[in-house]
Amino acid sequence: MTDGVSAAIVVVGLWVMAIPLILIKLQQKAERKSGQAARGDPALSGDKSGLEGYRGKVESLSVRPNAGKCLIRGEVWDFVCRENLEIGDLVNVDQVVGMKVYVSKLV
Repeated sequence: MTDGVSAAIVVVGLWVMAIPLILIKLQQKAERKSGQAARGDPALSGDKSGLEGYRGKVESLSVRPNAGKCLIRGEVWDFVCRENLEIGDLVNVDQVVGMKVYVSKLV
């Protein structure tokens, strides 16, 4: 009988020690991820392309004068801008969402 009680105490003791260790590891992992995102790690901040901050040139406009195609680093991207643009205008990449860039007009 005492062997069964001793075994149960050991098992419960191991669980009592393991649960805080698991929680600490999970918290450390979350802190590392949030720290990388705060530092601008492209893999965690949403910009996997690394285009934010790059400049581009409007190549064509769609039906709306604030959307179309622009050339950034030699690549053609769909863009959206808050302002109306003209072909040849220079733009700055503010955000990348999927295959679309959100830009602002350079003055």
